[in-house]
Formats: sequence, C-alpha cells, structure tokens
Amino acid sequence: MSRTIIYLFFLFFVFLIPLYLTAQTESSVSKKNAMMVKMLNDNHYKPRQPDDELYEQIFQRFIRTMDPYCLFFTGEDIKSLKKQKFTLDNAINNDLYAFIEKFSEIYKNRLILADTIISVILDTPFDYTKKEYLSFSDSSFINAPSDEFDLADHWRRWLKYRNLQKLFTYAYNDSVSGADNFDNLLQKEPEIRKEVADKEKQRIRYLINNNEVLNERISYHFLNTVATCYDPHTMYFSFSDKQSLEESLSREGYSFGIHIEENENGDICISRLVPGGPAWKSNELHKGDILMSIEWQDGDTIDLTGYDLYELTDILETRTSRRIVLTVRKANGRKKSVKLVKEKIRQDENIVKSFILKGEKNVGYISLPGFYTEWENQKALGCANDMGKEIIKLKREGIEGLIIDLRYNGGGSMMEAFDLAGIFIDEGPLCILRNRKKKLMTFKDRNRGTIYNGPLIVLVNGLSASASEILAAALQDYNRAVIVGSHTYGKATGQVVLPLDTLVNSDNYYFTSSETKEGYVKITTEKLYRITCKTHQLSGVTPDIELPYIQDTYGYREASSPFAFTSDTISKKVYYTPLKELPVSTLAGMSKNRLDSDDRFREIKQLNDSLSDIIAAGEHRVPLDLETYMKEEINGYRIWEKLEEKTTKRSNDYEVINNEYDREIMQIDEYGKEINDILKNKIREDIYIEEAYRILFDFINFDISH
Repeated sequence: MSRTIIYLFFLFFVFLIPLYLTAQTESSVSKKNAMMVKMLNDNHYKPRQPDDELYEQIFQRFIRTMDPYCLFFTGEDIKSLKKQKFTLDNAINNDLYAFIEKFSEIYKNRLILADTIISVILDTPFDYTKKEYLSFSDSSFINAPSDEFDLADHWRRWLKYRNLQKLFTYAYNDSVSGADNFDNLLQKEPEIRKEVADKEKQRIRYLINNNEVLNERISYHFLNTVATCYDPHTMYFSFSDKQSLEESLSREGYSFGIHIEENENGDICISRLVPGGPAWKSNELHKGDILMSIEWQDGDTIDLTGYDLYELTDILETRTSRRIVLTVRKANGRKKSVKLVKEKIRQDENIVKSFILKGEKNVGYISLPGFYTEWENQKALGCANDMGKEIIKLKREGIEGLIIDLRYNGGGSMMEAFDLAGIFIDEGPLCILRNRKKKLMTFKDRNRGTIYNGPLIVLVNGLSASASEILAAALQDYNRAVIVGSHTYGKATGQVVLPLDTLVNSDNYYFTSSETKEGYVKITTEKLYRITCKTHQLSGVTPDIELPYIQDTYGYREASSPFAFTSDTISKKVYYTPLKELPVSTLAGMSKNRLDSDDRFREIKQLNDSLSDIIAAGEHRVPLDLETYMKEEINGYRIWEKLEEKTTKRSNDYEVINNEYDREIMQIDEYGKEINDILKNKIREDIYIEEAYRILFDFINFDISH
C-alpha cells in the first residue's frame, strides 16, 4: 500500500511536465524568475548566495522533479544538460534560454521514445517467473539509466510493476480467484496489460498534443524548484495554487460536490453527494454511479478505465478546471454525461466539531482539522471563534474535562492560533517572532480572561505542524494542558504570500486575494520561538505523555526536509506566570502501565520496529516475479488488516454523543448528520482518543484527591 501511495503522489508531477517552450514562454519564465529571485533576496529570512552550490542544487532538484523514477532521462542526457550553465542573478540571458531549450529538446525526444517503448513492451505478456527487482531509493538522480538500452529495460520493469499492482488489486477484490490462485489470475493479465498500456500512452500523448499547458507547466516547475531551494516552505504559486491554499484553510471551498470510493469490483463510483452541491443539484447523478470519463474545460478528455481511487482523487483535487462533463455508468448499464460547474460549498471536514464522551466521567472532545480563517475578510471570525462556541455548548452539558484533537492538523492562520490559546490562558505572551532583520516581536494574548479553565488534554502527532505547534507549545509552557501523543512535525517558521511584484514588501503585506497574471510567491520571513526562548524547529513539541504511532517510523518531519532551517535559541526577557505544575509524571506512569498490557499498542510498537529496518536501508527493492510479489503484498496487507482490526476496537469506556444544540440541528441537516455519524464512528474506534480519555479520567481524579 505504501509503494502505491508514494507512486501516486509523484505520478501527477511526472505526467504533467511540458516538453518545450516558445521564445515568448522563455522570456516569460526568465522575467518571472528574475522578479522572484529579487523578491526572495529582499524578503526571505535567510537569502541564499547565487553560487555554484545553489545552481547545482537547483539543477538536481529540477531534474528529479521532472523525472523522479528515471523513466525519461539517461545518464548521458543529464551530463549534456549539466553543460548548459545558467545563473539566477541575471535570469534573462542566453544561458537560461540554452538550458531550457536543451532540456525541452531532450525531454520531448525521450517522451516520444517512451511512447514507442510502451507499445513494444506491453504488446506481449511478461515473464512473471523471472526473478528480478525494481529499486526505489532517494538517489534516483544518481541511478539514472546509463543509455537508451538501459532506459528501455527500466521501462520494462516499471510497466511490469504497474501490471503486478493491478493484478494484485484485482485478486484482492476477487474472493473467487484470490491472490494465490495464479492460473485464474493470469487469465486476467491481457486485459490488465491493455489498461496499463492505454493509460500510460494516453498521458504521454496528451503532453505531446497540448503545448500551451505543457509550456506553463515547465515554467511552473522551474520557478518552484528555484523557490524550494531556499527552504521547504518557500514556493512559487500560480493563482489556482493560492486559491487552493485559501480553500483548504476556509469554511468553504470550490467543489463539484462528489465523494468517491472503490466498489467491490475495483470500479470508482460515487459514494455520496453533497446536498446543495453541483452534482446534487444536477439531479442526474446518484450514489453508486460508476465514473467512466471526464471532459475538462480545455477539451481534454480522460478515460478513467483502469484508474484507481488515489489517482482519480488527486486529479479531481489538483486540476484547476471549473467546468467538466462527467460521464458515468448507471445501475441499469446506461451511460450518462452530466455537465458540472464547481461552486463554493460548505467544507464540514475542515470545521471545528465537538462531541461528548459520555462515560463514568463526561468529557468534551473537539476536533480541529485546521486553523482556518476567511482570507478575503481580515475582520471575519475563524476557528478560534468557532472553538469558543463549541466549548460553551459542552460546558452546558456539564463536562468535567476537555480533549482537543490537533492530530493531522498542518496549521494555517497564526493569528487564529494565538486567539485560540487565549481561550485557555488568562493573559501573557504566547510566542516570539524573529524577522529577517533579527528583530524580536512578542505576541500576547489579546483578550483577558478564559472561556474554559478545567482539566485539558491536547492530542498531537507527527503531522501536527505550524499553528498546531504554536498552540501546543504555549499551553505546555503555561502548564495549562497535558500534551499527549508523539513528537510534532517541527515547523517553527512563518510565511507570507506575495504577488510576484518587486514593489511589494513583506513588512507591510500579509496576504492577498487579488488576481495577478504573474503568479505569487510564498516566502519564509520569520522564525518562531517559544516563550522559553527555545524553538520547536526540527525537534517539534515533545509530548508530556508519549503514545506510539505507525507514521513515526516514516520520518516525515521538518528535520528530513531539504534546506530546512536549523534549530537555535534566542536571548530575550519574557515575563509570564505559568500555572501550578501538572502531575504529568504520575499520569505518564499510569498511561505506560496501561499501554504495556494493551496488545493493540504492543502491536504498533512491533510493527514500527520491523518497518525501521526497511526504512533505514534507504532503498526498497520490489520483487517482479508474480509469486514473490503476491506473497509480499498479501503479507503486508494482512499486517495492516490485523493492525486495523486491533486499533479500531470500539471503546467500552464511553459513548459518543452530540450536545443538545447539535442534536436539534441534525434533524434538519441531512448532509451534516451524515458527516456527523461518520465522525462519531471514527471517534468510537480510535484507540488514541480512548487513551486520552483514560488519561483525562486520571487527571480529573488526581485534581479531586489533591
């Protein structure tokens, strides 16, 4: 499963790469690059020197972005491209033109060659008894095929791997054949091989036939490569990128109003429609309809045969077209084409949501997926205001403690984080910012008083980042909450989004909602420090009570990101009054005793240990003979299924219920009730929430006894 996700994550970028640029486009990318570099030098917290080291890093990252799996460039191609030197201090020059022209020429030739290779390779069955491997590693740039013969063999292994993926998916969903019935499975092979061939060739030929889109894409990737060589969070944004960012951190977003899933036959179908959304209002689409094809606004049509759920979800979320024609197959077998236009609809998954964990102790639970706000209206109320409302609802129900869930919360508005901290802290400093001029600025709680001052637990994990870390750190420094989970992501930097205009300065500009033809640049302009004058950069916020998570093994942290800022401390007099020390050592000891005797958490620890050896190797070899591949995949899936079975056991400690206000709303909000029921089931089966409840139970009893 992990290999498939990694492959799909990169696939979108690989197959949306342009082939060549016209002179006009070259001039445009040079102009944008010159403006962006100047803006980076003027506004970035730590501008980079335009030297050979930077140029080499840009070159390597650009090639790796274009060809992460070494399917197009040979070692000789890369040597040829390296001879084309280009500089950033003077972007409008012949050297940059020469590099782009050379890159486009080679890439176009390799794309045409790939089209031919695919036809030849997939015209005949693979030898699934041959013992061979496909290697995935972080050093794909170094391991590029040496020549065209080596490239063709690499394509053969790649396509064989893609066929094996499809065969396993088919076998896993087919209870009759099964993944170990090779004779029945191989009868399906010609059909699957054709699906793989059609999809690979369709993508390549789309690139060849859509020059304008391709030209824009190569400009985009080049500019973004330059930006990301400054630090992991500095990026070039198109208008659609900026819009996507705003929508991901808002209550509302543009959508077709369709949720999809994979049915028992492996087809992608509609799982539900958002009431009031475009698909729902069409009155022509229904749950269970199978997606056949999508025609985009620019005329491009994608045959969805053979696509899997992750690929299609990525396409629907990343394509910028606001209008599509969606063709589906209805339950009666008839095809239906429906025109849809994206509309701004409510994003329930992004919004603060509260529940009551009703047990021996009635505890409030609040999920905060992101620190959202309304970017177009700086006076609008965001997640902090919504959090306050949910707490008031819960207090009316007589809760004895509160759990705030920040797991998987990647951040958002920093000001919302400060306002949210103020709900639990009476007054005082919350965070220290240092800008590129090394000037220190202390952010304080802007409102006296608190909304909730009872026992509090904050749940975090390795994907709690940025604003989540600001909130967790402030509450920890004030002894206001017990932080439970695993080390957070480790991002202690702040960014601004600026229009690509050298006259704009980050000192007096925070965010823009205006349109610009040139694009935008998200620039890191400041570092963040805790009120202790330490930073959580790289290390993250250390929880008071640690719980093991599977993803902790993967090392997806700020510390593993190229060009991440270092961790340091500052010297500043900060006056604040922490509350009395919390009984974290006592609570941690009681939690450890439970976890040591809990086979669910023991299973997670064992799995983490086994995965650590694979990840430490830095390279993963995928077997390409049918028997070994199926055996490894089956074993992997069985491990995950066993783990899921253990980690989704319904808790007997409490029932998950809504507060009285929300119960009344659910009676008239059909879609809200559907989302609500899904969330309730997830909470019931979440072992981390269960352990947080037990820790809070101990916390409440400790307070009573002391």
